[in-house]
Amino acid sequence: MFFEEVLEKKYEETFDKVYNNLSHQKKNDKNFSKEDIRNLLESMKIYEGMDKDGRGVVFETTQAATVAALTRLVVEWEEEEKVNQ
Repeated sequence: MFFEEVLEKKYEETFDKVYNNLSHQKKNDKNFSKEDIRNLLESMKIYEGMDKDGRGVVFETTQAATVAALTRLVVEWEEEEKVNQ
């Protein structure tokens, strides 16, 4: 049970860090684009679930959290664009 709690905390910390950092970059970097996030998301998805090198469950947890945060950012960006049209 303890290990599951550690993994959940790691997931939440990673999600929050990725989401907050890229949200900040979006607001403050005029050259940062939705395509930048999409490209990063696609590169992260390639490695999702591929534990061929034995990176383990912690690595997989951080990968999943990163993909989730990137996905949320893309969806939110697209929703903002619809509202602003």
